[in-house]
Amino acid sequence: VRDFLAQYKTKIGCVDCGYNKQHVALDFDHVKGEKQINVCNSKSIGQAKREIKKCEVVCSNCHRIRTYLRLYPCKPDIFELTYEAVEDE
Repeated sequence: VRDFLAQYKTKIGCVDCGYNKQHVALDFDHVKGEKQINVCNSKSIGQAKREIKKCEVVCSNCHRIRTYLRLYPCKPDIFELTYEAVEDE
């Protein structure tokens, strides 16, 4: 299963930036349906393929950016909302 996943990820590469050099720097980003398991925890290639249908392959950097944008879209400036002036002592 590990070899299948490694080959699959490098063959597809990051759908955002095209990176495909090292499988360890590529992730499965769940973008459709309900996530049942992490793809890397699949016990068979069949189970992995079923979960992969819900995913896109992206590099670690693009995955972090996607996740950030999904979790923090259009928020007001957090700094201004939480800023407290510190007076010199």
